[in-house]
Amino acid sequence: MIEKENTRNDYLERINIVRDYISNHLSEEIDLKSLANLANFSPFHFHRIAKALLGESIGSYVGRLRIEAAARLLRYTNEDITDIAYTVGYQTRNSFSRSFTKCFGITPSDYRKKKNNFIAPPTKREFPIQLEEPRIVKIAPKNLIYLHLSGNYEEVDYAAAWQQLWDFVEEEKIEKTAIEQLAFFHDDPHITDLKKLRTDVCLSVPHPVAAKRAIGFKHFQGGKYAVFTHLGLSKLLEKEYDGIYLDWFIRSGEQLGDTLCFEKCYNTPTNTSQEKLKTEIYISIK
Repeated sequence: MIEKENTRNDYLERINIVRDYISNHLSEEIDLKSLANLANFSPFHFHRIAKALLGESIGSYVGRLRIEAAARLLRYTNEDITDIAYTVGYQTRNSFSRSFTKCFGITPSDYRKKKNNFIAPPTKREFPIQLEEPRIVKIAPKNLIYLHLSGNYEEVDYAAAWQQLWDFVEEEKIEKTAIEQLAFFHDDPHITDLKKLRTDVCLSVPHPVAAKRAIGFKHFQGGKYAVFTHLGLSKLLEKEYDGIYLDWFIRSGEQLGDTLCFEKCYNTPTNTSQEKLKTEIYISIK
């Protein structure tokens, strides 16, 4: 049993590397052999292992991320559709349009005209809440240890993941001064199937750390962010995001940046009542 768990953890380490590579190279050609080499698997075994750990074939995973990245660009920018197609790795606008329509049942140009419609599986939604003005900050680079989780953002067990990371900090005798609890979100729940939403639950650490078992390490480059403070029930965070993307960006004139949004959590439901939870939402801006 221990040997089996060690093998799975080793595979998770290597698949985490592949996930990060794919997310950062969507505009480029991504082939199975290169990904297999990156993960140090034979192509034959890599295809099977990746499908088991990702829940879909590697080809489907790459294709889905490209289409979803394009949907975000259509929703939140005014970039030309042909340029968007190239940005997410398509050779022609026509091939991109066919793939987009097959995935979402609407053409890219029609979606742009009706982008306030939701194209993910329907869920009950309400009008965005009114927001207080954010503060604008420059975030310094950070060293992060993380666990990669999949599933509905509202159902992921953040507290358990952070506890596992804190146990790792104890195990590795990492200095605890100024460690922050962060969660980075890869997908837009308006676009991606809720079961396939990707989250990196992280702790910032003072120095680089070697990856171990399912716990990965990466360097966050930092950048310019709008920071919104949320107090209270975590289930209301989704309304806050709706307000940010569908209201604040329009009013502010700011442009969405290129890096992932993330949350900084000052406490968790395991040690704090829901009404006293404090979360900061960091949205990348240019």
